[in-house]
Amino acid sequence: MPELPEVETVARELAAALTSAAIESVECARTDYVRGTDRAREIVGRTVARVDRHGKRILLRLRPDGDIVIHLGMSGRAVLSSRHAPREPHTHFVVTFAGRPVELRLCDPRRFGGVWLALADDPRPARLGPDALAMPLSVFREVVARGRMLKALLLDQSLIAGLGNIYVDEALHRARLHPTRVADSLGRDEVRTLHRAIQRVLGAALRFGGSTLRDYRRADGMAGAFQRLHRVYGRAGEPCLRCGGTIERRLVAGRGTHTCPRCQRPPRRTRSRRSSIAGARGR
Repeated sequence: MPELPEVETVARELAAALTSAAIESVECARTDYVRGTDRAREIVGRTVARVDRHGKRILLRLRPDGDIVIHLGMSGRAVLSSRHAPREPHTHFVVTFAGRPVELRLCDPRRFGGVWLALADDPRPARLGPDALAMPLSVFREVVARGRMLKALLLDQSLIAGLGNIYVDEALHRARLHPTRVADSLGRDEVRTLHRAIQRVLGAALRFGGSTLRDYRRADGMAGAFQRLHRVYGRAGEPCLRCGGTIERRLVAGRGTHTCPRCQRPPRRTRSRRSSIAGARGR
């Protein structure tokens, strides 16, 4: 699934190509994929004021009002293609722009993503937590002060928007934290280290255009390159680049999870600090 670095890469490319472009036409091939299809005619003629991103969502902000919200899901790709190029199978949404040689196409074979067309107070997708790349340490401390397993907490989009399986595994390895550690058992220095690890791995992935493992492509059709620099994700059975230990893969929080058994020691217990204090008070 495209995560924050992949989505940000696409958003930047769309911004460079589409900012100030006037929408000429909108095609919605599937009403179960494009929400708000009744707004399609109304957004024709509006201009793309800017392209934003929050978490794993791309937002085309329209002038004078309205948004096109894009969620790529598991296999979605937002590509800029020549108007005359053949359309790929599973192209569910197409936008053309006046005077522009390219059109925006949304292709999604598995259809776990979606598009929302919204004007004024029209419904939009559910709210997300703070963006992982922009989240200051003070807010991050509040988020992780919960008695939940680290892996599950970091994947919860309602708490932190943008992280997925790849970058959670990579950040936890950099921070030397085991994914089954309970979040509110972390000390202040450990929280700071994890926050820094998240920022650094996201920043590094952005510089390489994200990670292409299967479906993801940039808006120009090129693959990302950060997968060549993964330290643990997708490297089960290979040596840890830090200590030489063998990378392991197991299910944690229902997701395939990659760790180094030497760098990321599993906790002796998974009880949270809060439950430990409550237990002590009850004695």
